[in-house]
Amino acid sequence: MGFGASNDLREATPQEPLGVDAKRTNTNEQGRPLPYFAGIAKLGVTWISEPRDVRSKPIKKKVGKKKETVGFNYYARAAAIVCHGPVDALEEILFDDDLVWTGPVEREGTDSTAITIPDRGTITFYWGTATQPLDANLAASGVTHPAYRRQCYVVVDLFLGANKTSMPNMEFVLRRAPVVPWMTGSALIGQDANPVAVFAELWTSEVFGLGLPASHLDQTALGTVADTLAAEGMGISPVLTSPTSFNQVLGSLIENIDAFPVIDPATGKIGLRLVRDGETFVTWDEDDFTDPPDVDAGGWESTYNLLTVKFTNRDKAWTADGVSFRDRGNFALTGSTRTRSVERPWVTQQAVAWRIAASLGRQAALPVMTGTARVKRTSLASVQVGDLVTLTHTAAGISALKVRIAELTVDKPDSPEVAIRWKEDRGWLNAIPTAVAPDDVEPEGEYSAQPLLANVALELPYGYLREAKPSLIFLPVRGDPLTNGFHAYWERTADSFVQVAGGSAFAMKGTLSAALDAGALVDATIDIAFTGDDWDLEETTLEEATTTQPLQVFIGGEILVGYDAQLTGPKRYTLKVLREWFGTRAETHANWATAYVLQMGHEKPVTWAADLPEGTATFKEQPYLLAQELDLATCPEIAVTIQRRAQRPAAPSNLRVNEDGAHPTYASGQDIPINWTQTSELRYGFNVTQNLACRADAVALQVLTTGGTLKGEIAFAGNTGPVTITNAQLVALLGAETDFKLRAFYSLAGLRSLTFDEIIVRKT
Repeated sequence: MGFGASNDLREATPQEPLGVDAKRTNTNEQGRPLPYFAGIAKLGVTWISEPRDVRSKPIKKKVGKKKETVGFNYYARAAAIVCHGPVDALEEILFDDDLVWTGPVEREGTDSTAITIPDRGTITFYWGTATQPLDANLAASGVTHPAYRRQCYVVVDLFLGANKTSMPNMEFVLRRAPVVPWMTGSALIGQDANPVAVFAELWTSEVFGLGLPASHLDQTALGTVADTLAAEGMGISPVLTSPTSFNQVLGSLIENIDAFPVIDPATGKIGLRLVRDGETFVTWDEDDFTDPPDVDAGGWESTYNLLTVKFTNRDKAWTADGVSFRDRGNFALTGSTRTRSVERPWVTQQAVAWRIAASLGRQAALPVMTGTARVKRTSLASVQVGDLVTLTHTAAGISALKVRIAELTVDKPDSPEVAIRWKEDRGWLNAIPTAVAPDDVEPEGEYSAQPLLANVALELPYGYLREAKPSLIFLPVRGDPLTNGFHAYWERTADSFVQVAGGSAFAMKGTLSAALDAGALVDATIDIAFTGDDWDLEETTLEEATTTQPLQVFIGGEILVGYDAQLTGPKRYTLKVLREWFGTRAETHANWATAYVLQMGHEKPVTWAADLPEGTATFKEQPYLLAQELDLATCPEIAVTIQRRAQRPAAPSNLRVNEDGAHPTYASGQDIPINWTQTSELRYGFNVTQNLACRADAVALQVLTTGGTLKGEIAFAGNTGPVTITNAQLVALLGAETDFKLRAFYSLAGLRSLTFDEIIVRKT
C-alpha cells in the first residue's frame, strides 16, 4: 500500500516499513549526541533501528448488509536510545504528550525490565548497565547491533493506531544519582542532584566527562559546599543534549548556585566556593595602597525591580514556567518598571526557583560599587580571587567597605605591587536560609515583613458580589504595625503556587466578649475585643453603613455591616451591626467566637474570582514590607472549602403547613399543603419597595423523623408555593401517619442552597 498521497487501503501489508525508505529510517536521528542527565528529567528518544515485524489487521465495518474493510490497525517493533546509563529509576512514560504508564520502578541491580502499556503493547527497558546484553528481538532483526552497554535504550512492540503508520513520540521521566564514590553525603537533594556531585561526576567520568583523577579535587572543601547546598535544598537536574565544553557546563552550574571555582594554592587542588555572607580575610587601609583606589559607583539606571527566573516546572508536566521577584523600594526610587529575566532550565522545583529569584532580585535592585586599586605585594598575603576584603581609604571616600576580589594582576615577578579589580560584596543576599532568632529575643534594628497573626480566606455569597461568579475574599491579619501589603497565592498543582491577587487591605482579629443570638436582628450589637496591633475603629454612621458598608464583620459564615463603634476598654469596642445584609442568614455565635473586621477606608477588599471546582482549594497569604517579602515557603497553607456559594440561592424562609409556621398539624388521611416565603440574596437591608426577584428555579422538601433521620425528599419546579405532599406520599416515606420534620431547600440550576428552613409537623 502507499503511505504518500495514496489513500488505497486494500493491501494489508505496507511495501516499506511505515512508509519510510528502509535505507533512511535508522539514520534519521543518528546525529544526535547521547543525552546526559542527573537528578530527574523527562527525555525523548533517538531511534536506532528501522521499524520491523510490521503487522496490520483490517478494520471491518458493516456497510449495508455486508462488512467492508475501512482501514487497518498497525503494529510494529523498533528500538531507540534514551540516554547514557545506568539509570536508577523509571517514573513515567508518555506517548505524544499523553501519560500512558506510571511507576516508579527501580533498577535494583537488573539489566532490563519488561513493561506492559495497557492497550498499546510492551517495552523492554534496558537500564544502561555495563553488563546488559543485546536484546534478543534486536539481535534477530537482521541488522547488526551492539549491546549498547552504558546506554539506556528500549525495544518496543506497539500498536500504532488505526491507519497510523508512525511511531509515537516517546518520552521517559527518569531518575539517577550522580556517581561520586568519595562523597559522604547524598548525591541527591530530594529527587534533584546535588550540584557538587554533578561537578565531581563530570570531572572524573571517563564515559561522558573529563576522565580526570578525583585526587585533583579538593574533596574536603567540596564536601562542605555539598552539605550547605543540601541544607538549603538547592538541588538541580541538568540535562545536556548537545555537544558542550566542560567550561560551559561549569559556567551554568555555578550560575545556579552562585559560586565560583577556586584552586588551593598549597595543594593545587580544585574546588568550589559559594558566594555567601562571610568573614573578610584581611582589612586594607591607606598604608596598603600604592595609589588611591579608583571607584565606580553604579547608579540606579543599571538596576532592576522585576526579576523573573524561568525554570522547568516538573509539577506542570515539565513545561517552562517562571517566578518573579518585585522590589518595591527600587520601583519607588526609579519610578518605572525595570525588568530582567534569567534562564535556569536545570531547576525543576518552584521553591528553588523562588529562592534564586529572591537572591538575584535583591541584588539586581541595588546599585553596585566596583573599582580598581594597586596594593602592596606584602599586603596581599594569601588573598585570592573570590576572597572578601574590607577596604578603607579616607581620600577615596571608602570606609569599611566589604568587597570581593574579582581579578589579580601581577605586572612582573619582582613587582612590589599587585593590580586588583574588586566588586562590592552582595553575598549576604544569598544566605539561604537565614538564621532565625529565638522567639523570646527581639531583633534590634531589623525591619522586614513578619508572619501574619492570622491567615484567612473565605468564599463570598451572591449577596456580597451581586453576581453569580465564584469568588474569594482574603482577610490576612498582620502581626506587626509595619507590614504594608500582601500577595495571595493559589496552589494550582501540588506544591506549586501561583500569585492570584494582592493588596494592602488587612483585616483585624477579635473575639466576642458576649454571645450573639440568631434572633437578634433589630438593633443588634456585638462586644468585641481585638488582638494584635491593629484595633482602632473609625467612626461610621448608620447612613454610611447602609450606603458604602465601610466596616464589615465576618463571623463564621455570616457577614455583618458595622457602625457606631464605641470604645469601652483597651482594644475593646461595642459595635452595632446590620444582619442578613448580604443574604447570609443570621447565626448564633457563642462567647469567645472569632471575628474578623475589615475596615476598608480607601482600600478595596482583596478578592479573586475563579471557576474552581467544588472541594478543597489551598491558598497562601504572603506579607511584604516595601522590598522585603516573607519567604513563601514559611507561609502557612489555607484550606478553603469551595461550595460555589455565589451560584447557590438563599434558602426559603417562613416554612408553613396549612399556613401555620409555629405549630403545624395534620389529620389522618389529610394531604399536606406547604407554603413558604420567597427569598432573595439582596432583600435584606435594601429599600423594601424594591422588587427583588427570587433566583431559585426549584424547591426540594425533605421528610425526616423527629429525631432527624432522613426518609426521603420530593422536588417541585418553580420557587413559589403552595405545593402539596399527598397523604400517600407521606405514608410511603414514613411508613405510617406520624409526627415528622419538614425541611425546605431552594435550588438553582441543580445547585442547592447551603442552608434550609424546617419545622416539625405533628399528627393530631
